[in-house]
Parts: sequence; structure tokens; C-alpha cells
Amino acid sequence: MNAKTLTRIRRWLSVVALFSILSTFVVGIPAASASYTGADAVKAGVSWAKDAVDAACEKGIIDCELADAGLKTIVNRAVGYQMLAAGFDVISESAMSPFGDVGGKWWEAAANTAYTLGWTSGVSTGKFGGSSDMTREQMAVAAAKVLGLESCDATVLNAYTDKASIDIWAKDAMACMVENKLMGQGEGVTQLNPLKGAIKAEVIVILNAQVDYADTEELDVILIAAERADVELDVMQEALDTGMNVVDGVLVAVEVIPVDDVLWTMSLWMMSLWTIFLWTLSQ
Repeated sequence: MNAKTLTRIRRWLSVVALFSILSTFVVGIPAASASYTGADAVKAGVSWAKDAVDAACEKGIIDCELADAGLKTIVNRAVGYQMLAAGFDVISESAMSPFGDVGGKWWEAAANTAYTLGWTSGVSTGKFGGSSDMTREQMAVAAAKVLGLESCDATVLNAYTDKASIDIWAKDAMACMVENKLMGQGEGVTQLNPLKGAIKAEVIVILNAQVDYADTEELDVILIAAERADVELDVMQEALDTGMNVVDGVLVAVEVIPVDDVLWTMSLWMMSLWTIFLWTLSQ
């Protein structure tokens, strides 16, 4: 190894050492805190959400300490149920569900809590579907279940030109949300857009309205879930605290369905349908 090569190696090592020293100072610099308010709603072009964002931040029902509010971003099921469970301060780290696709996710506890309280049964057997977009009608169904709203006057939907596009399983929930002034409000609003993905600003507006409604009506969302399951409040609370589930009024252990098992079952089902189809053609 000649002198020129040794000199180059020394220079390279010096540069590496310099970066190592500088990195210790960089690591030690605290990150600047960030937050958003209703003013960000105006900047994002959703000024109708300004007051709700400010109110939700003040009440602490949403996390406003984020660098990017993402108010126009379509909310997926993971974020939607996380906001819902956190907004009502009911998230239980001990709650369990059969969902095989929530383990290790940052929203795992919220998904399990929502299942235990009967807010969701997932998108299919054993699958929560956290990455799937949450539509406005899905948001309405979840919100109505949280507040125990049902059997509402369907004629309130006649005021909206797109009522026919509401899926049948969501009609009562949408009617309840409209009847209780939790959705579809505002001057000149003629559409509910049930199949459209809900953006974060919309979720905040509805969540804030839900919390206000629950406070005004003095509702306990865990008690509502207990009554829906036909058990006492302490039984539902025990289910949350112990990772059990309420089935036919009895606490039972929850069996998590691995995602692979779900996919295998679906594959068998599809193969069976295909076999029947081919057999039908051969007749």
C-alpha cells in the first residue's frame, strides 16, 4: 500500500469521524413541537370544520399535536375507529377481538375495543380491514352504534337527492344521524354522499357533535354497549378489562383468527363456487 493510498484512507476516516461527532449534536437537538388548530382548516379549504377542530382540540378528543393535520385526507377504518374510541376515552389495552390483522398495529387496542363494544364486526370473518377507506355511511353506522341510536324516522332522508344510493344496512343509521342533527346539516346541503370516503375534517365535525350529544343527553357509551349486549355495565367493563367477549349474555374467551386461516377459508369458498360453476356448465 503506497503513501498516496494511505493518505486517502486517513482523509476518509477523518470525514467519518467528523460526521460521527456532528451526529451527536444533531441527536441532542429536540424536535420542534407542532400542532394544528381551526385555522389550518381554513387554509386547507374546509373552513366549515374550523369551529369543530378548535372545539375538539380544546376538549382533547383528538390529537392536535401533529405536524400535518391531513384534514382533507380520506380516513381509513384504522384511523376512524382510533379517533372514535379515543374521542370517547374508552380504549382498553386489554380488549381482545378475533381480528387476525390487528396484532402489533398502533391502532390494535382501538380496533379490539370497538369490537368488544359492538361497534364493528370487521369487514369479513377475522378481518378488521384497517387500511380500507371508511365511507360516510360506514361512519354513520359506527357513530349511531356508539350513541345507541336506532329505529329513526326514515322520511328525514327525503330531503337529500342521493338517498337512493344509501345501502340498506346503513339507512337507519343515516336517518338517525340526520334526525339528531349529527350529519347532513348546513344551509343548502342536499346530498349525504354515503359512498364517498370520509375525510378527516368530516370525521372531526361528526365526532365533536357526537361528544356534545352524549354530554347533553348524559350518555355512557359503555353502558349503551352493555344494554345492546343485554348485560350489566360491570360485565361489559369486565370484558374490556380482561380481554373477554360477551356472547349471549355470557363472558367468553376470544379466539383470534389468523389472517392465513381467513384467506384459506376464502380460497376454499371461491374454489367451491368455481367447481359448482364448471359442473353447471357441463350439465
